[in-house]
Amino acid sequence: LVNFVRVEVQAPREKPAVFAVGMRHAGPLGRCRRMLNPVLISRSRFEMGDGVVLRNGKLIYTYPTQPQPELLAAPDVPYKGPFVGSELDLTNAAPHCLVKYTVPAGQRAVLDFKMPYEPVPAGDERAKAVIRASFDEYLQRCVNFWRDFLARGVQIELPEAKVVDTYKANLVFDAIARDKVGGQYIVKVNEFQYDAFWVRDGSYIVAAFDTYGYHKWAEQGLEYFLRYQQKDGIIYQPPQLDGWGQAPWVFGQHFKLTRDVAWARRVYPRLARAARAVLD
Repeated sequence: LVNFVRVEVQAPREKPAVFAVGMRHAGPLGRCRRMLNPVLISRSRFEMGDGVVLRNGKLIYTYPTQPQPELLAAPDVPYKGPFVGSELDLTNAAPHCLVKYTVPAGQRAVLDFKMPYEPVPAGDERAKAVIRASFDEYLQRCVNFWRDFLARGVQIELPEAKVVDTYKANLVFDAIARDKVGGQYIVKVNEFQYDAFWVRDGSYIVAAFDTYGYHKWAEQGLEYFLRYQQKDGIIYQPPQLDGWGQAPWVFGQHFKLTRDVAWARRVYPRLARAARAVLD
């Protein structure tokens, strides 16, 4: 995942406009909202230049070099070269690595920023792809991808557009949160604070894929549930004791909608074991 952000700045006729962007690891309450992985900012090394910002040799975000920005290590502290956070007494909540643009009076500037979801090593092909990526090209590719995805599922038409848009948006978010690790497809709650799989939540997400016609996605997701079948036969995630009812239910829902007998014969022994364990 990559965040593409376009900012359009129109300076008034009377005076120039100033726009700046920077980063910080955590919000005002000290909690990291972007990534839960802890980073010690005071010991991190930062580099800026040629349209990229690096932390410990990894790409954090890119910025446009035209119009030419002023580079700041921290607010009101000009960037003079690579620095370590402790040299500026940076805390996790302190803004740093800022780029500041001044747009002349009456003129307009379009500024495109890109930020990978996870920091990427600067020499990695993924980092190079992010740097090369065109906002307009990837916007169109993104639109085309999701239009094609939504066209393959159930089509809902209602007079109230907001209802239909809400359905589409939720389906897209569920799809974005799906991961493929090795040969396993994992349905997760989201890509941020709840970037993980839960039997309970995953059941509803898989049911949504099935309900709206994405049966292959549902089947792929169900395979991962079986990894959580415990020694007693019940499918759940210790220490959480819920989900043992939702799991057999969503397997049953998938069969009701697909009538895939071959699939049912394959998973039946595992589900029968779960059912017997619950009854016992």
